[in-house]
Amino acid sequence: MSDLESNKDIKMGAAIKTLGNLTSYQLDAIASKIEHFKTMSANWNNEGALPPSGESIALAKEVVSRLTVMPKHIAASVENGIGFTFEQGLKFGYIEILNSGEVVFLTDVAGKNRKVWEIDGQQKELLFNSLQRVENHINA
Repeated sequence: MSDLESNKDIKMGAAIKTLGNLTSYQLDAIASKIEHFKTMSANWNNEGALPPSGESIALAKEVVSRLTVMPKHIAASVENGIGFTFEQGLKFGYIEILNSGEVVFLTDVAGKNRKVWEIDGQQKELLFNSLQRVENHINA
């Protein structure tokens, strides 16, 4: 189970709207986690990492608006940004939105057949195509 998933609403019998494969509750949990990054201070890891910038937080929210696969983990990155980790069996995907505006994507299967590519986060069509590529890899 993902660190972001919860079945609290299901137990309470609340109606949950589904967007793709994600529920509105899951999307709200992801958005809340990303909003929390605004409270981080410089050197949050005691090794000099900067907190996610307002720009990387805004771009992460755009990515979340397009998600159809639940991330296993979302965290501030020691590379100065926000990282999304996806796992399904032996398949792995990673998206890192850097404060610099670049976005790095990675996919592999059991640590093999690794593919890594980087784009400018302002190239929205390429960004969303790359997101879909990671999600297709996880769902394949």
